Order: sequence, then C-alpha cells, then structure tokens
Amino acid sequence: MINIKDFSLSFGQEKIIDSFSLHLDKGEKIALMGPSGCGKTSLLRAIAGLIKPQEGSISLGGTVSCIFQEPRLLPWLSAAENVNAVLSDSIATMAEAQKWLEAVGLGDSGDKLPSQLSGGMQQRVSIARALAYGGDILLLDEPMKAMDADTADAVAKLIMEHAKDKTLIIVTHDEAEAKAFADKIYLYGNKSFHPL
Repeated sequence: MINIKDFSLSFGQEKIIDSFSLHLDKGEKIALMGPSGCGKTSLLRAIAGLIKPQEGSISLGGTVSCIFQEPRLLPWLSAAENVNAVLSDSIATMAEAQKWLEAVGLGDSGDKLPSQLSGGMQQRVSIARALAYGGDILLLDEPMKAMDADTADAVAKLIMEHAKDKTLIIVTHDEAEAKAFADKIYLYGNKSFHPL
C-alpha cells in the first residue's frame, strides 16, 4: 500500500533524513514522532505527492486523503462548498457535504466562509472534507492542533471510525494521540525513523 525506499531529505547542506525505508500494507497505522524540523511534515508531503523525494522512491497502492496542520480551505467557498468540492462540486451532493459538517459539529456553519470561522472550526471543515473524499491512505499532520480537548477527542473518534480499513500515518508530538491512532510508533533518531 505504501512503499518507501531509501528516502533522504536535506535542508540546505544538512541531511535531515538519511535512507529511510518503510513498507505498510493495507490497514496498517503508524505514528511519526520527533522534534520540530526533523522532516516529518516533508515526508508526509512526499508521500502525498506534493513534493518529489530528493533521494529514494515512494510508491503507493491507492488514493490519498490528507489532513494538514493548516486547513487549506478555498476562501471564496462556504464551508459546505469546500467539503462538496471533493464529492462532485454539484448541488446533487450538497446534502452529503452538510452531513459531514454535522459529523464534526459544524452543522450550522455550512453557509459560512472560512474567514467567518475560527481556526479550530476551519480545521474541522478540512477534516470533514478529507473524510468525505475517502481514499485508501489517510495522512494526518497534527490534525487536532487548533482544537480544545473535548472537540479534539470527538473528532479523533470520528476519524478513527472512518479510518478502520485505511492505511494511516499520523505526525504528532503527543504520545497519547499517537497511541490512540496508531498500532506502531516510529521515533526520529540518527537521521531516520525507528519503530519503538
């Protein structure tokens, strides 16, 4: 499902990740943990196909859905329209988009633009959008960062419920969150990630 071979990443002259390899089968779930700046987000972006590996290769056996640290919503579209954009972008699926907003506790905010929502609310719209898209592989980059504890718990349960059969990689600094989402934790050290 995910095959990473000899992935290396440098920032300027400094090599941050050196020859990291990983194979994940369908349904496997892991967490990546390590200090800020160690390349966790860049690795996720490479898996998502947003950046090319500087060295090594990444191959995927399915479609990818991403939840980033920042919401990345289209500012000219309402919350419901942002979710609907990954469904069909037509009126026919607006009811489904609205249901996803209700699932993240934003049922009454469907007609609001991103600028009218708080940071945590925008993040929940982006999570609704990612879950609505589906995909075989779910990449999460500190998805609960902008939420209060109760909201984060509820949204985490929703994500886990919909990710049961998906391959999942989460980047987090929170060990409890890592254990909640993942079956195995990979910790950064010696310029690579190693299973605990």
